[in-house]
Amino acid sequence: MSHAAKFKQELNLNEIEENNKSVTKLAKRVKQHAKSKALDRIKKKWESKAMHGQYPSRIKEADVDFKQTNDWLKGTGLKAETKGLIIAAQDQSLATRLYHHRIIKDGTNPLCRLCNKYDESIDHILAGCPELAKKEYIKRHNNAAAYMHWKILQYYNIKTADKWYEHQPEQLQKTKQLQFSGICKYTLTEPSKPISLTSVSRTRKKRHVS
Repeated sequence: MSHAAKFKQELNLNEIEENNKSVTKLAKRVKQHAKSKALDRIKKKWESKAMHGQYPSRIKEADVDFKQTNDWLKGTGLKAETKGLIIAAQDQSLATRLYHHRIIKDGTNPLCRLCNKYDESIDHILAGCPELAKKEYIKRHNNAAAYMHWKILQYYNIKTADKWYEHQPEQLQKTKQLQFSGICKYTLTEPSKPISLTSVSRTRKKRHVS
Protein backbone atom coordinates (compact mmCIF):
# COMPACT_ATOMS: atom_id res chain seq x y z
CA MET A 1 0.00 0.00 0.00
CA SER A 2 1.40 3.39 -0.98
CA HIS A 3 1.97 6.06 1.66
CA ALA A 4 -0.77 8.21 0.12
CA ALA A 5 -3.32 5.39 0.25
CA LYS A 6 -2.35 4.51 3.82
CA PHE A 7 -2.63 8.15 4.88
CA LYS A 8 -6.02 8.44 3.16
CA GLN A 9 -7.32 5.33 4.92
CA GLU A 10 -6.02 6.28 8.39
CA LEU A 11 -7.56 9.76 8.24
CA ASN A 12 -10.83 8.61 6.64
CA LEU A 13 -10.45 10.94 3.70
CA ASN A 14 -13.01 8.86 1.77
CA GLU A 15 -15.67 10.74 3.77
CA ILE A 16 -15.22 13.77 1.51
CA GLU A 17 -17.55 13.85 -1.45
CA GLU A 18 -15.85 14.54 -4.73
CA ASN A 19 -18.94 15.29 -6.81
CA ASN A 20 -19.29 18.71 -8.37
CA LYS A 21 -16.06 20.06 -6.89
CA SER A 22 -13.15 21.62 -8.68
CA VAL A 23 -9.68 20.20 -8.12
CA THR A 24 -8.65 23.28 -6.11
CA LYS A 25 -11.69 23.17 -3.81
CA LEU A 26 -11.32 19.43 -3.34
CA ALA A 27 -7.62 19.76 -2.46
CA LYS A 28 -8.41 22.50 0.06
CA ARG A 29 -11.19 20.41 1.62
CA VAL A 30 -8.93 17.35 1.85
CA LYS A 31 -6.16 19.41 3.46
CA GLN A 32 -8.51 20.85 6.10
CA HIS A 33 -10.04 17.44 6.83
CA ALA A 34 -6.62 15.75 7.08
CA LYS A 35 -5.32 18.44 9.44
CA SER A 36 -8.38 18.13 11.68
CA LYS A 37 -8.11 14.34 11.82
CA ALA A 38 -4.37 14.45 12.50
CA LEU A 39 -4.84 16.92 15.39
CA ASP A 40 -7.57 14.70 16.85
CA ARG A 41 -5.23 11.72 16.76
CA ILE A 42 -2.43 13.68 18.45
CA LYS A 43 -4.83 14.91 21.13
CA LYS A 44 -6.15 11.41 21.89
CA LYS A 45 -2.60 10.08 22.09
CA TRP A 46 -1.67 12.94 24.46
CA GLU A 47 -4.69 12.33 26.70
CA SER A 48 -3.95 8.60 26.93
CA LYS A 49 -0.53 9.14 28.54
CA ALA A 50 -0.29 8.37 32.26
CA MET A 51 1.59 11.55 33.19
CA HIS A 52 1.24 14.11 30.40
CA GLY A 53 -2.42 13.17 29.91
CA GLN A 54 -3.34 14.58 33.32
CA TYR A 55 -3.29 18.19 32.13
CA PRO A 56 -5.62 17.88 29.09
CA SER A 57 -8.00 15.81 31.24
CA ARG A 58 -7.92 18.32 34.09
CA ILE A 59 -8.78 21.35 31.94
CA LYS A 60 -12.00 19.66 30.80
CA GLU A 61 -13.41 19.72 34.33
CA ALA A 62 -16.22 22.12 35.23
CA ASP A 63 -14.18 24.30 37.61
CA VAL A 64 -11.54 25.17 35.00
CA ASP A 65 -11.77 28.21 32.70
CA PHE A 66 -10.16 26.89 29.52
CA LYS A 67 -9.65 30.31 27.91
CA GLN A 68 -7.99 31.94 30.92
CA THR A 69 -5.92 28.83 31.56
CA ASN A 70 -4.27 29.18 28.14
CA ASP A 71 -4.28 32.97 27.62
CA TRP A 72 -0.81 33.34 29.12
CA LEU A 73 0.66 31.36 26.21
CA LYS A 74 -0.18 34.20 23.79
CA GLY A 75 2.45 36.52 25.24
CA THR A 76 3.42 37.39 28.78
CA GLY A 77 7.00 38.59 28.46
CA LEU A 78 8.17 35.55 30.41
CA LYS A 79 11.53 33.97 29.66
CA ALA A 80 11.57 30.64 27.85
CA GLU A 81 12.92 28.89 30.95
CA THR A 82 10.01 30.22 33.03
CA LYS A 83 7.45 29.12 30.44
CA GLY A 84 9.08 25.70 30.35
CA LEU A 85 8.81 25.40 34.13
CA ILE A 86 5.11 26.34 34.07
CA ILE A 87 4.35 23.84 31.31
CA ALA A 88 6.27 21.13 33.19
CA ALA A 89 4.18 21.90 36.29
CA GLN A 90 0.97 21.71 34.24
CA ASP A 91 2.06 18.33 32.90
CA GLN A 92 2.74 17.13 36.47
CA SER A 93 6.29 16.27 35.36
CA LEU A 94 8.22 18.03 38.13
CA ALA A 95 10.04 15.69 40.48
CA THR A 96 7.53 15.60 43.32
CA ARG A 97 7.21 12.56 45.58
CA LEU A 98 3.97 11.58 43.83
CA TYR A 99 5.77 11.74 40.47
CA HIS A 100 8.47 9.38 41.74
CA HIS A 101 5.84 7.08 43.25
CA ARG A 102 3.50 6.84 40.24
CA ILE A 103 5.71 7.48 37.21
CA ILE A 104 9.28 6.50 38.17
CA LYS A 105 7.94 3.80 40.53
CA ASP A 106 11.05 3.80 42.68
CA GLY A 107 9.25 3.11 45.95
CA THR A 108 9.20 6.74 47.13
CA ASN A 109 6.63 7.58 49.80
CA PRO A 110 4.06 9.78 47.96
CA LEU A 111 3.12 11.82 51.07
CA CYS A 112 4.16 15.47 51.25
CA ARG A 113 7.51 15.93 52.97
CA LEU A 114 6.19 19.02 54.82
CA CYS A 115 2.72 18.07 56.08
CA ASN A 116 3.02 14.28 55.73
CA LYS A 117 -0.78 14.12 55.31
CA TYR A 118 -1.53 14.36 51.56
CA ASP A 119 0.12 13.17 48.36
CA GLU A 120 2.85 15.56 47.21
CA SER A 121 1.43 16.58 43.83
CA ILE A 122 1.89 19.90 42.00
CA ASP A 123 -1.65 20.97 42.97
CA HIS A 124 -0.96 20.15 46.61
CA ILE A 125 2.25 22.20 46.67
CA LEU A 126 0.65 25.19 44.96
CA ALA A 127 -2.56 25.42 46.94
CA GLY A 128 -3.24 22.51 49.27
CA CYS A 129 -0.47 22.09 51.85
CA PRO A 130 -1.47 23.16 55.40
CA GLU A 131 2.18 23.78 56.29
CA LEU A 132 2.80 26.11 53.33
CA ALA A 133 -0.49 27.88 54.15
CA LYS A 134 1.02 29.16 57.39
CA LYS A 135 3.51 31.40 55.61
CA GLU A 136 4.23 30.90 51.90
CA TYR A 137 0.63 31.13 50.63
CA ILE A 138 0.09 34.26 52.73
CA LYS A 139 3.22 35.87 51.29
CA ARG A 140 2.19 34.97 47.73
CA HIS A 141 -1.30 36.45 48.08
CA ASN A 142 -0.05 39.56 49.84
CA ASN A 143 2.33 40.11 46.91
CA ALA A 144 -0.57 39.71 44.46
CA ALA A 145 -2.65 42.23 46.42
CA ALA A 146 0.30 44.64 46.58
CA TYR A 147 0.67 44.41 42.79
CA MET A 148 -3.03 45.22 42.25
CA HIS A 149 -2.74 48.17 44.65
CA TRP A 150 0.36 49.41 42.80
CA LYS A 151 -1.43 49.19 39.41
CA ILE A 152 -4.44 51.14 40.75
CA LEU A 153 -2.17 53.93 42.02
CA GLN A 154 -0.41 54.07 38.66
CA TYR A 155 -3.74 54.22 36.82
CA TYR A 156 -4.81 57.29 38.83
CA ASN A 157 -1.35 58.91 38.56
CA ILE A 158 -0.69 58.65 42.28
CA LYS A 159 2.99 58.64 43.18
CA THR A 160 4.31 55.18 43.98
CA ALA A 161 7.44 53.05 43.57
CA ASP A 162 8.85 52.38 40.09
CA LYS A 163 8.71 48.61 40.63
CA TRP A 164 5.71 46.77 42.06
CA TYR A 165 7.90 44.65 44.34
CA GLU A 166 9.30 47.83 45.89
CA HIS A 167 5.79 49.12 46.63
CA GLN A 168 4.82 49.15 50.31
CA PRO A 169 1.08 49.90 50.63
CA GLU A 170 0.22 52.33 53.39
CA GLN A 171 -2.79 51.75 55.63
CA LEU A 172 -4.72 54.59 53.95
CA GLN A 173 -4.00 56.78 50.96
CA LYS A 174 -6.17 59.76 50.03
CA THR A 175 -6.45 62.17 47.13
CA LYS A 176 -9.03 64.85 46.39
CA GLN A 177 -11.13 62.46 44.31
CA LEU A 178 -10.30 59.01 45.60
CA GLN A 179 -9.72 57.15 48.79
CA PHE A 180 -7.74 53.92 48.71
CA SER A 181 -7.89 51.36 51.45
CA GLY A 182 -4.53 49.83 52.28
CA ILE A 183 -3.79 46.16 52.09
CA CYS A 184 -3.99 44.41 55.43
CA LYS A 185 -1.99 41.34 56.33
CA TYR A 186 -3.63 37.96 56.57
CA THR A 187 -4.55 36.36 59.84
CA LEU A 188 -4.57 32.61 60.14
CA THR A 189 -7.33 31.48 62.50
CA GLU A 190 -7.77 27.74 62.09
CA PRO A 191 -5.57 25.68 59.74
CA SER A 192 -8.64 23.80 58.48
CA LYS A 193 -10.34 26.98 57.26
CA PRO A 194 -9.30 28.90 54.12
CA ILE A 195 -7.54 32.22 54.53
CA SER A 196 -9.61 35.15 53.37
CA LEU A 197 -8.14 37.70 50.99
CA THR A 198 -8.47 41.33 52.03
CA SER A 199 -9.69 43.10 48.93
CA VAL A 200 -8.27 46.27 47.49
CA SER A 201 -11.19 48.69 47.18
CA ARG A 202 -11.62 52.25 46.00
CA THR A 203 -14.41 54.61 47.04
CA ARG A 204 -15.59 57.91 45.76
CA LYS A 205 -16.23 60.50 48.43
CA LYS A 206 -19.58 59.64 50.03
CA ARG A 207 -20.30 57.06 47.34
CA HIS A 208 -19.10 53.52 46.87
CA VAL A 209 -17.82 52.55 43.46
CA SER A 210 -17.98 48.81 42.76
